[in-house]
Amino acid sequence: MYALRIATFAHGARKEELITMVILRPVGTTGNRLKYLRKRLQDLETGRKGLTLGEAIKCADIYNVSIDYIVGRREM
Repeated sequence: MYALRIATFAHGARKEELITMVILRPVGTTGNRLKYLRKRLQDLETGRKGLTLGEAIKCADIYNVSIDYIVGRREM
């Protein structure tokens, strides 16, 4: 099951410049959450999805390696 969350951000000083984001996030059981996380990792591992800078930083912190290693610029 997924929860729909709509977030609206003001961009600039004028109210007409609003950006609306629709975010789908898994809710419910621990199993659903783990399945969602595993799917995200699988997409990264198979190359279907790339890493954002924030995700690269988190991975580097979790595995105690440099970002250069994560992106393939250095060996361990």
